[in-house]
Amino acid sequence: MAAKHRRGFGWTRMYGTPGGYCVIRLFRDSYKRRVIMHNVSLEMAQSHCNSPETSSSTCKSAKCKAYTRRHGPWFDGFDQEPCKGRRG
Repeated sequence: MAAKHRRGFGWTRMYGTPGGYCVIRLFRDSYKRRVIMHNVSLEMAQSHCNSPETSSSTCKSAKCKAYTRRHGPWFDGFDQEPCKGRRG
């Protein structure tokens, strides 16, 4: 109970719940990592990452192609919480 109170809502919102998953956008030409989603289930993370729109090499939408032109090649992966990377 003490740990739950000490961490509180702000901690969970910022770092996620241990045991959950986060989706991270990784870039080929740099060490940048952008956290796309926090505290999702394994099934949701896998479903997101299996979409063709979550990789610069398979996306078809104009929005994704423009993103690739601005940031270079990228793909979405997932990892267990807490995740490190810039939120956005």
